[in-house]
Amino acid sequence: MSGLRVEHPGIFTLAQNAGRRGLQHTGLTQGGPLDITAWAWANRLLDNPWGATTLEIALGGLRLRAETNTWAAITGADLDARLNDDPVPPWSSFRLRQGDQLSFAHARPGRGRIAILAVAGGFTLPAPCVPREGLGGTQDDGKPLRAGELLPCPRTTHGQKRLVPTLFRPTLTPTPTLRFLPGYQWEHFPADTQEGLFSQSWQISLQGDRMGVRLQGPALSAPPAGPSEALALGAMQIPPDGQPIVLLNDRQTLGGYPKPGCVFALDLAALAQHAPHTALRFMPIDRRTAQKRLAEFLEFFRAP
Repeated sequence: MSGLRVEHPGIFTLAQNAGRRGLQHTGLTQGGPLDITAWAWANRLLDNPWGATTLEIALGGLRLRAETNTWAAITGADLDARLNDDPVPPWSSFRLRQGDQLSFAHARPGRGRIAILAVAGGFTLPAPCVPREGLGGTQDDGKPLRAGELLPCPRTTHGQKRLVPTLFRPTLTPTPTLRFLPGYQWEHFPADTQEGLFSQSWQISLQGDRMGVRLQGPALSAPPAGPSEALALGAMQIPPDGQPIVLLNDRQTLGGYPKPGCVFALDLAALAQHAPHTALRFMPIDRRTAQKRLAEFLEFFRAP
């Protein structure tokens, strides 16, 4: 089987598909791409079906050698991708020929932290890759890419160069605003917490990974912790120190800290793409609007 050979694995590169569904009750988290919009566009540029496996390249440094002919697409952070030392336009598809080298520089301030690499037909790898659970990846052990490994993918010479219009590319703003959906525990939080969540700015802390991101700001008051219950993507927990934690794709499946609500799923990429110490704010979104926006997104990308 042919594909792309890993010459240098980069800092943290994982195989990701759309993530698991319907298994959280067994203790398995969903995994999947931290930047769902970049992931969906990378596959759409190649006419891949929803769910095709891509590479999630965190912080850059990846270098690959093509051992087959295929088409590829890069979206997400601008990691100064190079094809045989020639720059590859971001948010575009391009041809990869056998013997070509594809490389990514390291992330730079203001240009994002996570890029997505897709190939026509998707990588033939176990996914999603969840290091915490030891699942997915080239050897289905949850490990990131390792030097010398082969990333199998279909051979194809059919494709065309495409670009995602600038209008549809997410932009990294100095102070991003994330939409927040109050949950069923919202009414149990004191008024100063309800007001403070939206009126003040928060800072992305150094404590963050694929499980979640801790924010820093004035401590929020919260009701007592309750029994452990299922945790949704984007759920915000308020631990005893009052500093919010926003849970991401590799989150634990159960938790008992009080939860005022969830960050809207399509806005979670901002937590992954922006560097620590970035300031951000929240604005409320109602359930009907959130459902409508998410349904439009899934319909556009032909999700099942």
